[in-house]
Amino acid sequence: MPSMKDKEQSLVDYWDKQWNSAQGREEWSKPDSWIVESLSKVEHPESKKALDLGAGAGRHSLALLRDGFDTYACDASETSVETVKRLTSPSGAFPKAFLCDMSSLPFENGFFDYLIAWNVIYHGDYQVLQKTLAEMSRVLKKGGVAQISLLSRRNVHHGQGRKLDAYTFMDVASGDKSHPHCYLNEDELESTLKDWKLTHISEHDHGNYPGSFHWHVRMEKAL
Repeated sequence: MPSMKDKEQSLVDYWDKQWNSAQGREEWSKPDSWIVESLSKVEHPESKKALDLGAGAGRHSLALLRDGFDTYACDASETSVETVKRLTSPSGAFPKAFLCDMSSLPFENGFFDYLIAWNVIYHGDYQVLQKTLAEMSRVLKKGGVAQISLLSRRNVHHGQGRKLDAYTFMDVASGDKSHPHCYLNEDELESTLKDWKLTHISEHDHGNYPGSFHWHVRMEKAL
């Protein structure tokens, strides 16, 4: 049976292939509309630092740059990091991109004011999700804001494939779902995020496939 480390490497290989393809990058080139709308309402000086966690092709890194944030990005895919490094805003600003695991971030405590983790942190079992949330809290300042998406149990892929823990399934016959995916209902979501101040929770069908239900969460570091 493959170890979790092997599964994580397999996931990185999957996304490396995605980001190496022009079509793959194009499929993930448009920033989420809720993120864009939220950024337009954020008042901040240019010195405020933001992290695009699991940056992929850099769609949210570019949105952060354009909104004036001092932008950092990280991903476990080397292809993602190299892709993001080539991005520039109309003003000539560029993101600082780092290769890293989402549950072990190479930044100082309280370094960021704002963090985006979109379609990222549910890739793993529940223990990986908890470790990643702890790292997100560590690198955010007190009162710092995070906007994240998580998988809902209403998602059609919940329960398919092999069950790894109470929340996590791996469907070996289904694209990126052949890697661990963690699914939560609303009560489980609120329990998992109990150390955060939750300011927004809503459920949306992302449209990536029929029944692609995700949670949208905006939260502040409370401790």
